[in-house]
Amino acid sequence: MRIDKLLTLLNDVNFQAFPKFEGSRIGNLDLARAEILKLAEAPELAATLEPILQSKIFETDRDSFLLSDSDQLSSKFYRLQILILGLREALQFHAATSSPESVVIKIPDPNDFADALKSAEQFHSAINQVIANEKINGSIKLVGWEIGSFWIYLALGSPAAVALIGSIAWSAAVVRKKILEGSILKKQVEAMEIKNEALDAVREGVDKQIDLLLKAEAKAIYDRYFGTTDDPEQLQRLQYGIKTFSELLAKGAEVHPSLQAPESVANLFPDVKKLETITSTIAQIADKAAGQ
Repeated sequence: MRIDKLLTLLNDVNFQAFPKFEGSRIGNLDLARAEILKLAEAPELAATLEPILQSKIFETDRDSFLLSDSDQLSSKFYRLQILILGLREALQFHAATSSPESVVIKIPDPNDFADALKSAEQFHSAINQVIANEKINGSIKLVGWEIGSFWIYLALGSPAAVALIGSIAWSAAVVRKKILEGSILKKQVEAMEIKNEALDAVREGVDKQIDLLLKAEAKAIYDRYFGTTDDPEQLQRLQYGIKTFSELLAKGAEVHPSLQAPESVANLFPDVKKLETITSTIAQIADKAAGQ
């Protein structure tokens, strides 16, 4: 069965329609038979469904009856439910990583549950503020959260939204790099044991450079995706998005395009293995202009 059709079928499963087991009595069979017959359309479930289709449930049209081996039949339905849930999740992940309108995010390894939720909310806020725009036509849908890890699969609603998030992630990597360089410079100056006034001036200068870079990166993204229309609020949202992404990248977060994203879009995302070599696209544009 086609993946999209199978996923639709699995998403529509009503577990409340499964048989009710009360001791040796099995009930709710009218709904159960209808639900099982719908699932029988999927060859992927055939092996698990076969023992149920061959059971006494389908030898009668009664809605309930007594059965001595109800425990064994209950186990069969339990295994079917586990298979449906596992297959559904696997297909959702496949759909997420295959859609060109999706991104994959790894939140920083959390200290606890509250920390994980905080990082996820930071990403949500930063993304939602910039893509909920008529020119981007984006939206956020949580497609999946990979079991046993901290990878989140998000559908963003439009190719433009994915491209925009890629550009923000790239600028965030640039800002992160500048922050690291500034931190090193501050430590070097502190080690020189110079006067406090000069040390404060260095710190202020570094912070000012980072702030100017953040604003320049946001303005470059704004010009690229939103044109010449003046919208200070959207520019502020972009600055917030870059700053938030930068903070999360510094903690170990990652942002990736889907496996099916066009190369032109995939190239907008920074390579997390080469964050230290990331250069600003502003500089790249300037270099190209100078070479013309």
